Amino acid sequence: DLGLEVLVKREDINGPAYGGHYTKALEYVFGDIVGKGFDGIVHGGPSHSNQNRLVVAACAKYGLQANLVLRKKLPVDQVRVGNLFLDQLMGADIRWVTAEMGPELDAEKEKRYQELVAEGKKPYLFNRERVSLLSCFGMLDFFLDLYEQLDEAGKIPSVMYITGCGPTQSGIVLGTKLIDPSISIVGVRPLHWDAQEIVSREVNITAEHLGENVRISPQDIVNHPEYVGEDYGIPTQAGINAIKYFAQKEALIFDPVYTGKMAACFLDHARSGKIDQGTRVLLVHSGGTPLTLLYSSIIGERLG
Repeated sequence: DLGLEVLVKREDINGPAYGGHYTKALEYVFGDIVGKGFDGIVHGGPSHSNQNRLVVAACAKYGLQANLVLRKKLPVDQVRVGNLFLDQLMGADIRWVTAEMGPELDAEKEKRYQELVAEGKKPYLFNRERVSLLSCFGMLDFFLDLYEQLDEAGKIPSVMYITGCGPTQSGIVLGTKLIDPSISIVGVRPLHWDAQEIVSREVNITAEHLGENVRISPQDIVNHPEYVGEDYGIPTQAGINAIKYFAQKEALIFDPVYTGKMAACFLDHARSGKIDQGTRVLLVHSGGTPLTLLYSSIIGERLG
């Protein structure tokens, strides 16, 4: 009923422990970790992070201790359902803090890292700069693999919608600059960060490391802030409506933190005529099924 050709890249069924697109990035990150003989990791973020879940899953597979520093702020933060339950089930050690995401939480991760080092352990600290670069390599690979599949099928899209404000968009944008600049990448951020500045910087740094002559500015990046809503991790009515739409149309299950907000942006653009009729569009379903279950009572109350 949208008058568009819509494709979906199903990363929600790719990878361990309910999967997700970040599996590809972790191939590079854990290559670094395992190759250098670390015995565990220190990472952190919001309590129900999809990325944390995949990091803990990788630790379980490689016999490493996962140490998480998690932010405690929202009512769902200590509900043992969804990603937090899975992190604990897979053996993560959790340290709770009230620090905000960004430099404050990074400082808490550094503190936990130093404690473990003092105990004689050899953990790998998820340093933002280093891990972002490796993740960009992984997401560039993700795009190149995806492009090959689409090219073979004769289904190269004109527009791709993704959720994120870091390496996910950075690696994909770099991929388009290298092999097919005709594809427009529309990002939808899940939190109130300066996505244009972050993504453009990561694209340029990654290109420089690869010896590629690609340089972009923040103005070259499309990443919408208006679908975040009140804050990270707080569902929006537009996001819940989009979750309902795709569930009932295609049995696709999006989540209210990441992919649901991306889907809301896409539906808004499709219905308002911002996307021309007949356009081929690809949505990247980056995973997050456990989040849908975590927020099921909120979603259920607001389905209408």
